[in-house]
Amino acid sequence: MAVDTPSRISFASDNTAGAHPDVLQAVVDANDGCVMGYGADAYTAEAEELFRSELGDRAQPFLVFAGSAANVIALQAVTRSGDVIICSSDSHVFMSECGAPERLTGAKLIGLQDDHGRIAPRQIAEQVRSGHDPHSGNPAAVSITQATEKCTVYRPEEIRAIADTAHEHGLKLHMDGARLANAAGIDLKARSLPRPLALAVATAVAAGARALGKPPLFTPSAVRYVSRPDHSFRIDRARQELGYSPKMDLDTGMKELKAWFDSDA
Repeated sequence: MAVDTPSRISFASDNTAGAHPDVLQAVVDANDGCVMGYGADAYTAEAEELFRSELGDRAQPFLVFAGSAANVIALQAVTRSGDVIICSSDSHVFMSECGAPERLTGAKLIGLQDDHGRIAPRQIAEQVRSGHDPHSGNPAAVSITQATEKCTVYRPEEIRAIADTAHEHGLKLHMDGARLANAAGIDLKARSLPRPLALAVATAVAAGARALGKPPLFTPSAVRYVSRPDHSFRIDRARQELGYSPKMDLDTGMKELKAWFDSDA
C-alpha cells in the first residue's frame, strides 16, 4: 500500500530515509529457503568476516537491532550497578535514549561540558579525582561518540589520549560508533569555524563582493542555513509560489544516482 510521505528530505537520521536499492535487493536474495537463526548461519558468519576484514582479526561483532540497544549492552558489559559512566552532555546516551543506559545498567551517567561534542582527557581525569565520595559512585567507563552529535570528529591521536587516560584510572572506553563510517570518510585536515565567527566572516565577504560587483563565495544566510540543528529541507514553498515540481520521484532519483555512482562518472 502506498503511503504519502512529507515533501522534504531529512538528514537527521538514517531511520528517516528509505533503504538503498542494494540493501533491499540483498534482503530479497537472502529470503530464499530456510536457515536457522540466532547467529549460527552463513549470513551472520559473512557479516562477521566483513567486520574483521575492516577492523582486524580480533574484532568480534555482536549484531543487535538498534544503536541504543548496542550502547546499553556494551555499557552493561563493563559496568556494575552503582558505577559512573563519564560522557559528553550532548551525547546520545545522555540525551536521547530515554534513560535506558541508566535504567538497564544501574550506573549513573555524568555528562561533561564538551567542546562541540568532544570531551578531553583532562576533564576525565578531573572527574575521576572528584568522584571519591562513597555516595557518588565508582567511575568505571568513559563513553564517546564518533562522529559526535555536533558533527565534529575525534582524531585518532585524541581517541588514543582518551583511552590512555581512561585505562590509567582503571576505566573502560566505550565508543558509540553510529556515525563511524562518516568519521572515516572525513578529511582531518579540514578546518571549521565557530558559528559566530563564520557569520562575521560571511558578512565581510558579502560586503566586499557587493563593493566589487561580484557574487559572494558565501553569505550569512548560507552559514545560518547549513549550521541550523534541523537539517530538513522543505519544497512546499517552491511548489506553492514557483509552481515547482520534481522531475522524478525519490525512488527513481535514488536509482539514477546509484547508476551514476556505479558508472564511475
